[in-house]
Amino acid sequence: MSRPPAYVQQAEETWTHLEKGLEEIKILIEGGSSRPWELKQYLDYTNKVYGLVKQHETQKILANHIQAYIVNLCTGVIMPILKDLRDQQFLSELSVRWYRFKLFCKIISLLYSHLDNGYFNPKTSKPGEEDNTIQQLQPFAYTQFRTRVFKDLHKTSQNLILSFIDKDRDGEAVDVTMLKNAVDLFIMMDPKDKTYYRDLEREYLSRTSTFYRNMATKALQTDTSPEYMIKCENAFAAENQRIKNYMSSSSQIPVRDTLIVELLQKHVKELLDMEHSGFVQLVEGNKLEDLARMYSLMRNLDNGIGIIPMSKDFQVYMMSVGNEMMKNQEIIQKNEGAPKEAKKPAKDEAKPEAEEGMVKDEPEPEDGAKKKKKKKKKKSAKAEGDDDAAEPAEPAPKETGEDGAEGGEGDAADAPKKKKKKIIKKTVKKVVNETQQNVEFVDSLLKLYSRFNKMYLECFQSNKFFNDAIKNAFTDFLNQTSVGKSCPELLAIFVDDFVKKKQAQQVDDFVKTTFDEVVALLNYLHEKDKFMENYKTLLAKRLLTQYDQSTFQEETERYFLTLLKNQHGHAFTADMDGMFSDHSSANTLQEAFDTYVVDERLNLNIDLQVQIITDSHWPRFMYRELQLKPVLQNALAAFEKFYKSRHNNRSLRWLHSNATLVMSLKFAKKTCEVTMTSEQGNLLSEFNEGTFSFVDIATRLGLDQAETKRLVISLMNPKNPILCVIGDSSEETTDLKETDKVAFNIAHDPIKKKFRIQAPSVLSAFEKKGIATAVDELRKFQIQCAICRIVKAAKGIEFTQLQTNVLEQLNLFHPTTKEIKLGVEDLIERDYIERDAKQNDRIILKS
Repeated sequence: MSRPPAYVQQAEETWTHLEKGLEEIKILIEGGSSRPWELKQYLDYTNKVYGLVKQHETQKILANHIQAYIVNLCTGVIMPILKDLRDQQFLSELSVRWYRFKLFCKIISLLYSHLDNGYFNPKTSKPGEEDNTIQQLQPFAYTQFRTRVFKDLHKTSQNLILSFIDKDRDGEAVDVTMLKNAVDLFIMMDPKDKTYYRDLEREYLSRTSTFYRNMATKALQTDTSPEYMIKCENAFAAENQRIKNYMSSSSQIPVRDTLIVELLQKHVKELLDMEHSGFVQLVEGNKLEDLARMYSLMRNLDNGIGIIPMSKDFQVYMMSVGNEMMKNQEIIQKNEGAPKEAKKPAKDEAKPEAEEGMVKDEPEPEDGAKKKKKKKKKKSAKAEGDDDAAEPAEPAPKETGEDGAEGGEGDAADAPKKKKKKIIKKTVKKVVNETQQNVEFVDSLLKLYSRFNKMYLECFQSNKFFNDAIKNAFTDFLNQTSVGKSCPELLAIFVDDFVKKKQAQQVDDFVKTTFDEVVALLNYLHEKDKFMENYKTLLAKRLLTQYDQSTFQEETERYFLTLLKNQHGHAFTADMDGMFSDHSSANTLQEAFDTYVVDERLNLNIDLQVQIITDSHWPRFMYRELQLKPVLQNALAAFEKFYKSRHNNRSLRWLHSNATLVMSLKFAKKTCEVTMTSEQGNLLSEFNEGTFSFVDIATRLGLDQAETKRLVISLMNPKNPILCVIGDSSEETTDLKETDKVAFNIAHDPIKKKFRIQAPSVLSAFEKKGIATAVDELRKFQIQCAICRIVKAAKGIEFTQLQTNVLEQLNLFHPTTKEIKLGVEDLIERDYIERDAKQNDRIILKS
C-alpha cells in the first residue's frame, strides 16, 4: 500500500491539533473547566488554518474534516441527548443546545474565516465542484442542524412552545429565555421564507383568537364597560410584551389585529350601548379616564365602526343637554315678569360685582389724595356737523336745602305718620334676578363647553370627528329662536358683567380661559353681528359712566378686544378700537381745557372733565335736554367756548344720559358723597321739592314711563335705598305702580360715607332699538356688497348659486332667502345689476 502524499500527512496532523481546539471550545461553551483562549493561542490556531487554506491541495481536506465535525456534532452529540427527553425537559434542552450550537458556529466562523473566504466563497469556487463547497461554514452548520435535528423534532417543539404560551396567558410562570431560544430556532431554520415560524405563528394566532374570544364572552356577561375595557387594555399590553419576550416583531400586527377582532370589533355596539356604563353614560358621568381608554381602544377599528358612532352619540348627547338648557332659559324668560323672589345666594357664594337694575355701593379710597378730590360730573357731548363728539366730566356743587339733601327728601319728611316708607324690594329683586339668571345661564354654557372641550382635548386627542360634533351640537342649540333675549345678547351681557368683577382686574389664567371660552361660543353663533352691536353698546356705557379710571379695567377690556380681532378680523372691532382711541385721547384735551381755565382766570366752582367722542364709532345715543343747575350750565358754556376756539366749524351736543356726577346727600345720621349718572342725579334732585308719584316724576323729567321706572329702580337697591315708596299699609309692595308716591329715604343710614350707585345696566328701549337698527342696516349693506362681488366675479349667476355663495361669504350672520331676494331687488332698482333677458332667474352685472 502506497504512502499518502506528504501534504496529506501534514494536513491530517494539523487537523488533529485543530480538532483538539474545537473540543476545548465546545467544553468552554458548555461551561466546562477549559481555560479561555489567549490572543497568542487564537493567532496560532488561525495561522494553522491559513497554512492549510493557502495550499490548494489541503483546502478540501480541511473543509471535509470541519464539515464532518459539524455533522457529527448534530447526529452524534445533540440528537442522542434530545431523543429520550419529554415535555419541558425536552424544550429546555433543545433551546439550550440550539443556543450553544449558534455560539459554536459563530466562533468557528471566525476561526475558519480563511476557509470561508478561500474555499467556500462562491466567487472562488470552480465549475463541477459539489454544492456544499458553495455554502459557507455557518449556513452549512445551520442546514445540518435543520436536516439532522430540527426536521424530526419541530412539531413536538411547536406544540410545547404553544402549550407554554397558553400557560403564560393563564398566569403561570414560564421560562422566557427558554421560549425565546426555542422560537429563535424556528426563525433561523429558514431565515428567508420563515416556513417553520409561519407554521408556529399560524397556530399561535389561532390559540390567541380562541383564548380572547372566550374571555370576551365571559367578561361581557358580568363586567361593566369600563371594567371590560381595562381587561382589553391589559390584554393588548400583555400580548405586546409576549411579542417582545419571545416572538418575532413581525407577529405584532397580526396579533393586534386578532385582538381587535375578538375583543372590540365583534362587540363594539354592545360596548357603546351597554346599559348604565355605555359611552353616553360615561360622558354624562364625566368619566374622563374611562372615555380616554375607550377612545384609545376604538381608534384601532375603522372610523366607521368605532370613532364615528362615538362622535355621533357625543353630538346627540350634547344637543340634548343644550336643548334642555335652552328650554329652561326660555321658560325663565317667559316667566320673568312673575312676582317671584330671586334665590338668595349662599354666604360662601361670590356675589356678582354688577347686577342689572341694581345699585351697588363701593367705598371711595380713603387716601389723602382722594379725600381732597372734588366732586366730579361726567358729561358726553357730540360735535354737530362732524364725526367728532365730546364727553366732559364735571362735579356738581353740594347744595343742601332746608330738608338737608341735594335731591333730598322734600315733603317726605312731613308725610303722615300712618304711612310707612317701603323699599320696592321685589321689583328690584326681579330685575336683579333677571340679570343673575342671564349671567348664570351663560356661565352654565361656558362650563358646558369647557367640560366637552376638555373631553375633546384630553380624552379624544383632538380628533376632528369630535371637534365637528361639538361644533354641530353647539351651533344647533345656540342658534335656536327664542322669545326672550337671544344668545348673542346674553353673551354680551355676560362679558359686561364679567369685566366689572374684581377677579377681572388682572389678565390672569382665569380671565384668559373665560374669554377663550366666550370667543369659542361666539364662533358657533350665526348672529355674530348682533353680539358685536350689543357688546359695543355695553362697552360704551362702561367707558362713559365710570366715575374713576381705576374702576375701568382697560387691560382686561383690551385683551378681550384683541381676541375678537384675532378671531374675526380688524373690521369686526374697528368701531370699538375707535372708542378706545377716543377714550385714550381725553387726557390731552382735558389738559388743554385746564390750561384754558387758568389762563382765562375762570372760576367754575366745579372740576369739569370732558370726553370727546367720534360719532361714527359709538352707538346711537339718545340726546335729552336736562334742566341743569346754573353752576353746571356755566361750566358747560365755558367748555363750549373753549372748544369752538379750537374747532370753529363744530358744535357740541351734550350726552347727559352717559355723564357721571358726585352728589352730597344728607341723611338723618350722616352726609354722604354718592357717585351716580347725571340722569340719576337729575331725578334725585327733584325730591328737594317734595314727594312725587311715579307718573309725576316721568312728567317733570320729560321721560317715558319705562325709562323713569328704570332710573327709579336703580335708586332703590335694598342695600342702599336712596329712594323709598310711601305706602298705606305695612305690606311689602310687589311692583312699582303709577300711583305710588316716591320719596327721598332720609332715614337710611349708609355704612360708608362714600359710595357709588352704578348706572342701570339694563338697556333702555332706545338703546335696544338702536342696536336692532344698526344690525339691520349693517346686514343690508353686507348682503348687497356680497351680491355685487359675486355677480361681478361670475359675470352672471343663477339665483340659487348666488344664494349659496352669499352664505359662504358672510360669516358674521346667516341671511335668509328673503333678505337676499330683497338685496337683489334693491340693487336692480339702483341699476347695479339686472336680470338676464334670456333667463329670468339669472343675475348679471348691468353694463
